[in-house]
Amino acid sequence: MASEKKESKQRKRKDKKIQNTKTAHLPEKKVKRSLGVGMGTSKDNQQVLRENEEKYRHLIEQSLQGIVVTQDFRIIFANTAITEISGYTKKELLSFSPQQLKSII
Repeated sequence: MASEKKESKQRKRKDKKIQNTKTAHLPEKKVKRSLGVGMGTSKDNQQVLRENEEKYRHLIEQSLQGIVVTQDFRIIFANTAITEISGYTKKELLSFSPQQLKSII
């Protein structure tokens, strides 16, 4: 079995985004594949992440379905719809003990 030699390179494209490439050299074949094409700078990625979080937050908050997020049988997030459906305020829902939460589920 022939041995394989691999090379990894990183280059900056004209649009200032980073492109990672890996090339595998096989005895009679040369295989090249690109990974992460279009990856921006860390600053760009953080901005996109912030924008996506804001879109998600808006979607969840504006949903007509009641949504709660729990952790260890405690509510850590409740949207407006669940307050209207349940009749409890967000403050009340967030202060529920695990026993209170189990009793209303």
